[in-house]
Amino acid sequence: MSARSAQLEFKLERPGSGFFLRMLLAWAGILTAAMLYCVLHGAVVGDFEFRPGVMLRWTVVHWGAWPLLLPLSFWLIRFVQRRVNLVVGVVAAVPLTILGSALFAYLADLGLGGEWTLVQAVYHMTPIAAGTYAVFVTTAFCLLYPSTLSAATREASVADERTDRLPVWKGRLQTTISADSVEWVRAAKNYVELFAGGEAYLMRCSMTELERLLPAERFLRIHRSYLVNTGVVTGIRRGKGKPYAVLQSGSRLPIGPTYREAAFSSLNRGIGPGNMA
Repeated sequence: MSARSAQLEFKLERPGSGFFLRMLLAWAGILTAAMLYCVLHGAVVGDFEFRPGVMLRWTVVHWGAWPLLLPLSFWLIRFVQRRVNLVVGVVAAVPLTILGSALFAYLADLGLGGEWTLVQAVYHMTPIAAGTYAVFVTTAFCLLYPSTLSAATREASVADERTDRLPVWKGRLQTTISADSVEWVRAAKNYVELFAGGEAYLMRCSMTELERLLPAERFLRIHRSYLVNTGVVTGIRRGKGKPYAVLQSGSRLPIGPTYREAAFSSLNRGIGPGNMA
């Protein structure tokens, strides 16, 4: 299975009920911050008068849409992330939050007897919605939705550095494999592809993060995009002047210029002179 096909089969998990509970708590934080803003603004300008009804109305009009906008934003981010990447997903959700917030503010203001037009709502809500999104949504997404956390924080919490089990994906199934069973690893954009026992698996992490999880005495970085289990290397050959490692399975992995000296030194200790060419 190629890295490309594996990524197409990979499916991000859906958030559970706890996720939406955290979203409601985030929204409660937004409303609380908005109410405090009202109090501080009144204290600064010197005309503060404690009117809970007015404060609540102002807060709901400006921030009441976020219980709906938060999950919609996360859904859009996940949707785009699966097809492009996380950064594009975060950017793509900005118009949704601005227009959604403006439409809600217009309807809420209209229902409460206000005089906003839709154009006025868009004009007034654009900086507020954009700022709220930047501060709350991106922060909440990174902290509350597990798929954005790197393997060093999320998956390494499952596969502690002191254990030999690695959490991986095989298509849509999540499982674990022994670190010692991994023969070689290839970088695959935001993931790494691990080859073990004739099968290919995906893990959501970088090559550097995976290096910290694998036993250092057995695994060697031989290329920017490749890690190899030195125990399965049978020889080093040269093709068109470029060296590559030959594995027991017959796979051939390139040895990058930056890693050649360390690779030759390490592999030489486990490979007989007849297998060096």
